[in-house]
Amino acid sequence: MHGVVLVWALAASVTLSPSRDEQAARPAIALIASTDAEQEAFLKEAKVLKTRAAGGGGITGALRATLLQGELQHDALVQTIDEEKPFLDLPRGRELEFRDSYKNNVAAYRLDRLLGLGMVPVSVVRVHEGKRAGFTWWVDDVLMDEKARLAKKIGAPDVEQWNRQMWVVRLFDQLI
Repeated sequence: MHGVVLVWALAASVTLSPSRDEQAARPAIALIASTDAEQEAFLKEAKVLKTRAAGGGGITGALRATLLQGELQHDALVQTIDEEKPFLDLPRGRELEFRDSYKNNVAAYRLDRLLGLGMVPVSVVRVHEGKRAGFTWWVDDVLMDEKARLAKKIGAPDVEQWNRQMWVVRLFDQLI
């Protein structure tokens, strides 16, 4: 379920171009690791320099990790959660056959690419601190996620296009 929230937030995010200062402060990873295959290789092989709480209000202990390979540096979301319960009581009600797993993000990424949607960031499985984990490409330059947009009561600049995109997101959300 939380993987679905991640996909939803990422797919519904609004992005801005970075300023010149922000571009100069960041390594040119986007210019080098620009294909899915390059990002996958980086996520699988790069050294983890540091980790910290990912933020965003999740309850699964997700981490934001800074990775380094050669001169290339980029962040990733790291999740090790992999649990199943017959049910889980949540504020919105009881969820039967509850399952939350890092594997959900990897599956969503692969299905997204099979369908040709291109709205889910690259996600791979690798070991982190002795546990299998999902490493998902950190999406830079996100102005706000859908929760923040709604809280600020900001509308879409092109409502018709936004609605079309959101129907794709909702359909994909149901699929995964």
